Amino acid sequence: MEFTPGNIALQAMTGIVSISLKRNQIMRKLIHLALISIFAVSLFTGCGAKAKPAEDTPVPPPVSKSADDKKAPAPGTSGLIQYDPDGLLKSFSDYIAAQDMSETDAVKSAVDIGKGNFMVMMNLSSALLDANHCVITPLYDDFMNTGKTLGGDPVRKQTRGDETTWDIESIAKADARPDIKKGDVSKVHISLNIKTNILMTEEVTIRGTGVINKKINKVAALPDGTVLSEYYAAGPSAKGDKTVSTASVFKYNRTAGELECISGSFKTLTLDFSPPSSLTAGDIDRNAYLAFADPVGTVKVSDGTGKVILP
Repeated sequence: MEFTPGNIALQAMTGIVSISLKRNQIMRKLIHLALISIFAVSLFTGCGAKAKPAEDTPVPPPVSKSADDKKAPAPGTSGLIQYDPDGLLKSFSDYIAAQDMSETDAVKSAVDIGKGNFMVMMNLSSALLDANHCVITPLYDDFMNTGKTLGGDPVRKQTRGDETTWDIESIAKADARPDIKKGDVSKVHISLNIKTNILMTEEVTIRGTGVINKKINKVAALPDGTVLSEYYAAGPSAKGDKTVSTASVFKYNRTAGELECISGSFKTLTLDFSPPSSLTAGDIDRNAYLAFADPVGTVKVSDGTGKVILP
């Protein structure tokens, strides 16, 4: 195989998606390493993008507005996130990644596998990764205005006012994993509103005429620093021997030290599902979530103390 930037990026993205991770920290480091390698490739090809720091302790993102920052935010933005016009998805994902609370002491103590039911703790630990599902979205951006992603897939990028959309479609050229077969069609639709700071992503894999894998993610960054997120996915297990589903909703504010994560699975397992709307303007709509999903448990953090609440 010829090692081109596209091949390297495809291998990194495939590795991120396919590996079933056991611990939160491992997943975060793999994502960081993959993104670092991708942007390192960009440096050699003249892109000049900077790799994201690999430290576990989140730092204020470079896209955040500071008192010493003399550069005005892009027209139409709320000012919460300073968007790079050539890297809107990276600007948003960097900000959200910096708000992550999964590695804080309170969260790690609450989901300590040694303190409770192993399967519940594993489920909740894995669910916390879904709050940052958007960190992979820069992989789908238009690479250096080539009309293709860094992985080489055609991408159509359109901007209307404050909203930008990305549409990607690719066809598997060979069997890749238990859940990827030659001829499978993968479609990704992403929308980002830089005024409301809301990102929506839908990923669908089609085999023949039927949906075999679907993921929907919505993330909202609120002016007070709160992040709301919901993530739904249904498709083959890592071994490809059964169908599984995930339904998780999140509300967290790193500065205030508060977090709530409810995770579970679909009440009715349908691959081509229609997700609920479990987010309001400033909170989680718990009733909408519970009407759609069976919860495994809830992680709550307040005043520096975390706990797991069982259904």
